[in-house]
Amino acid sequence: MAELVETDERFTPEHVLEVVRQFAPIYLDPCTTADNPTRAEHWITAEQDALGDGQGWYRGDRRRLIFANPPYSRGELVRWMSKCVEESQEAEIVALIPSDLGTEAGRIVATSCDALCFVHGRLTFRSPAGKPSAGAKQPSVMPYWGEDTKRFERVFSQLGTVWVR
Repeated sequence: MAELVETDERFTPEHVLEVVRQFAPIYLDPCTTADNPTRAEHWITAEQDALGDGQGWYRGDRRRLIFANPPYSRGELVRWMSKCVEESQEAEIVALIPSDLGTEAGRIVATSCDALCFVHGRLTFRSPAGKPSAGAKQPSVMPYWGEDTKRFERVFSQLGTVWVR
């Protein structure tokens, strides 16, 4: 039986990260742990507060990929998706969130992203201890903010159905 974890911390399944890395190397993971399980070039932990005032995600001289698997708890997704929209002015972003587009966070995503990958099936995330956590309660969607929608569609179609604006 899968371990039930009493934290909002869930790690992205490796097969999903492999697809993200096929699309582009992960420049920044703004919501990870100190051990950097996504192997991003740069990362921000919860203690560093990626949503804090003045906390910009982009730190380079050209567009690079930011990957975010934010906390799903009540109210957090709205804040994270709003930040993704803000930061997408300077960088490409792929996120991993629940596919409920009828929520406020879902409406933010649906009205702002350039493409969506509706992941087939329900993902099994890993707990901080590395064990599979309870399966996702609903399917996942991966919004993309960026200019290379054709490449996003080609790469992410191996995970699910891709919609391009």
